[in-house]
Amino acid sequence: LDWASVCLPNSQTDADYLARTFSLDRDKCVVVHHGIHPIFFEADPEAFVEKYGLRDFVLCVARVEAKKNQLSLVAAMRGTGIPLVIVGRANPQEYLELCRRYADENVLFLDPLPQAELVSAFAAAKVHALVSWIELPGLVSMEAAAAGCNVVSTDRGSPREYLGEHAWYCDPGDVDSIRDAVLAAHAAPRSDALRERIRRNYTWERAAQRTLEGYRAALARWEARDPDSRAAASFAALQRHVDWLAREVSDREYEAREAIRRREYAEAHAARLEEENEALRRELERWQDEMKRITSRRLFRWSESLARAGWGILRKLRIKP
Repeated sequence: LDWASVCLPNSQTDADYLARTFSLDRDKCVVVHHGIHPIFFEADPEAFVEKYGLRDFVLCVARVEAKKNQLSLVAAMRGTGIPLVIVGRANPQEYLELCRRYADENVLFLDPLPQAELVSAFAAAKVHALVSWIELPGLVSMEAAAAGCNVVSTDRGSPREYLGEHAWYCDPGDVDSIRDAVLAAHAAPRSDALRERIRRNYTWERAAQRTLEGYRAALARWEARDPDSRAAASFAALQRHVDWLAREVSDREYEAREAIRRREYAEAHAARLEEENEALRRELERWQDEMKRITSRRLFRWSESLARAGWGILRKLRIKP
């Protein structure tokens, strides 16, 4: 941050955080908000409705992982009777299985969808809920709004800066808060207010324009400096880069030494285990032999007793042997 001429955070919330945490000069920041593809403004629900037979459901599109907090959303929707569709790749698989275990019969889990099918899913849903532990801001929330969904978002991060007062916000750590926000959004009529806010402010064309402004600001800052200052700055930047490379080399050498040490330890540990296993194998063989001897002696005694009894019976029956 100190080396950069200009920084391009994706929200004013991020810029304020950088200034507060790292004492970054706010004049160095050019906020570049995210954008979305215009295809989401032209969404048609019929393809999704025809394929899955669902309409006006609650949708969550995101990687299925602890950060995105689908488990709390599943818990919040239990018993409401409102269908919940979760679309995304498991990260890891165990978290998806946990969500499946707690889901009721109204929850449908789908793998990631092609964009055309995803656009239709947004249009078919009544509510899109993204109850993550943090979002910056959650592109799917904007895509869902563009497709006509009511939007429920986490209150952590920068979603409020993007979505304003046209969305419902929840505490991701409170299942009741999530349920209340989703039910309120589902009961409310659809509105074009958020959709138009997204259309006006959050396109990739606008993001590209702001990025270009950031580069122009960086060039202007550089050109405003006198030649001696620029030369000194270039030398200082080169020195910092050399120092950084030296640290990288040192870190890699340390990691290599650690890897060798761990490998040597693993090899020594494997050798010790092999020795212990060999001793255990010998012990096992000794006891197996002992069991065979014991079994043989018992069998001999049992056979001898049976033979003596048989001879005794034959003698009593006066049968000549």
